[in-house]
Amino acid sequence: MADTPYTLMSDTPESVFPLEGNILDLNDKRSFIRFWSFDPPTVAAEPQYEHQPVHGRHAPYRFYSSTGPETWEFHIHLRGSVEGGDKRSNEDPWKEHLFLKSLAYPDYGSGKKGPIKPPHAVLVTWGLSINLQGVIKTPRFTWVPPYDENGYPWGIDVTFTLEVDQQTTPFDYRDVRAQAEQTGLGMTVTRSGR
Repeated sequence: MADTPYTLMSDTPESVFPLEGNILDLNDKRSFIRFWSFDPPTVAAEPQYEHQPVHGRHAPYRFYSSTGPETWEFHIHLRGSVEGGDKRSNEDPWKEHLFLKSLAYPDYGSGKKGPIKPPHAVLVTWGLSINLQGVIKTPRFTWVPPYDENGYPWGIDVTFTLEVDQQTTPFDYRDVRAQAEQTGLGMTVTRSGR
């Protein structure tokens, strides 16, 4: 195998196949984009504490206040035409980037005279295991050359944070841990209660 003039895909750590995902606007249930991603999402939940100073003590007491919403950070790739005849142009990633960008803005309803509604909620699916509802925050875009004759980039790399909708009953640490059930030799993660 050592004299093989090429490298097998399974021999290189970079040869990870991308997973397909979708982002669906839950308000109109018609607008969505399809994306590919090689990078797994990053998940975070940040507890907040209040500090109560105590005279004669060098450090204040710390009291639990709340845990902020769970956030998921995704790195996705929007691409134009990859091969001839695939019916995509470089304008498609541009339109998809505008759709994602719009999700960070409020909805003024009919005209700018109606009530201001919060940004649209979305459903993000990625692979077979991630299915989350929330609001997109801080979308960031990087153009990927080459550019076509109209100035559209061939692709756009996107990083965005999804703030997951919280349930109405509070979580405690046992609720979070109970979402992982040991089965056989592997760990199965369930998203019950969400």
